[in-house]
Amino acid sequence: MKRGLLGGRVTAIALLLAAVFLAGCAKIPEPDGPDDSLLIGVINLEARGYREKSDMRIDGEHSRNITITFCDVITGKEYKVKTGEAGLFWSNEIPTGNYYLKTLHFELERDNYKYWIRRGFSSATLPVRPGRVTNLGALLWYSDAEKEEERIRQVKTPEQLRNELQRKFPESAWYEREWISIKF
Repeated sequence: MKRGLLGGRVTAIALLLAAVFLAGCAKIPEPDGPDDSLLIGVINLEARGYREKSDMRIDGEHSRNITITFCDVITGKEYKVKTGEAGLFWSNEIPTGNYYLKTLHFELERDNYKYWIRRGFSSATLPVRPGRVTNLGALLWYSDAEKEEERIRQVKTPEQLRNELQRKFPESAWYEREWISIKF
């Protein structure tokens, strides 16, 4: 029996990535002052139906090197954040304001050949507020070139991600702050 995007395989992959995430993610920088804010989340790409090029295979699951572009709703100014281990991303340099997730970009490079996937999205408003943490939870970006399907969905709630981060970094000052949970 073939399982779709919502099948158990994706859930198993998300749980495996979460375990890897908890085992080896880099430490999140601590706040310097009371008005410092943090935008945080996890994103992983599940790519299907892409042709192999120059011995590169893009099909499969990817968590590193995904660039997320956030755009200020009023000024249009863009801020880019790149994922690290297990798809974790964060920025403490995005100014206070309202943003939306504008684009996701994944790129592989080997032997002077680049293969990339870039998709535009218009998400709900993401508020970045002084002294608070904006938490997107864990997201799955599904991209199927053959079926021409693109979607993004939350595979872990912001509360679940916060709890995992708190177990990994129990002494962080970010937990003393208010957390804004974003639902996708």
